[in-house]
Amino acid sequence: MPVAPEPVPILEPIVIDDPVPLTLLDTAPDFELEIPADIPPPAAGKPPVEAPPVFNLDSLPPEEQELHRRAFRVAKVSMQDIRMLRPEDVRLGRQNKDLCARLRDDIEKAHKEYDRRFQAIQSHPVDYFYDWLVEILAGGDPQVLGEYPYPSPVLRR
Repeated sequence: MPVAPEPVPILEPIVIDDPVPLTLLDTAPDFELEIPADIPPPAAGKPPVEAPPVFNLDSLPPEEQELHRRAFRVAKVSMQDIRMLRPEDVRLGRQNKDLCARLRDDIEKAHKEYDRRFQAIQSHPVDYFYDWLVEILAGGDPQVLGEYPYPSPVLRR
């Protein structure tokens, strides 16, 4: 004889009635900032150093925005492919800080394809190829690249 399933109880929502909400200001410690005496004041008459202008992708026409998105993705996938196909060389390149020299043929092939496909954005102040090379192959440390052999519109040093 079949057994009827037991009814599932309906759960009531929990409502927390807090008359005084806690804000970030309520939890911030009170302190005064003291500037050590050995720090010199800013030099008088020297203009402050300005940060370079930020590249705004949204200011570009839609077709250029799409080109940037594709360049970003192609560079990322290229580096992932190299890492997947040559894991021991990537490990040794990081260890010996000669990643670009050790993986020269693979990087060169990927870079030629990247240049061919994304020539139209080469003058823009971004270098997705370099960024993903550092992030994926170099593990975030640009020092392990050794000598980066390609010109870049972004200042690196």
